[in-house]
Amino acid sequence: MTAAVVFYTRVVCHLCEEVASGLEAVARELGFKVEPVDVDLDLELLERFNDLVPVIAVAGEVVASAPIDLDAVRAAG
Repeated sequence: MTAAVVFYTRVVCHLCEEVASGLEAVARELGFKVEPVDVDLDLELLERFNDLVPVIAVAGEVVASAPIDLDAVRAAG
């Protein structure tokens, strides 16, 4: 996968921590890097994703939000 993969997350989020480890495993498997972005540090992102976190976007397109389906990330690549 060569597309940018962005992981919208927040610091205090148990579900985000669980997804992060699974997402990193998929990243190693498929050879891509994950860019974590804390939605609490950006008002626009907070308004957009507050109730959806964690969220994964591939090439600017949201492919998964809570509950995260990592197969959707694989398929997006």
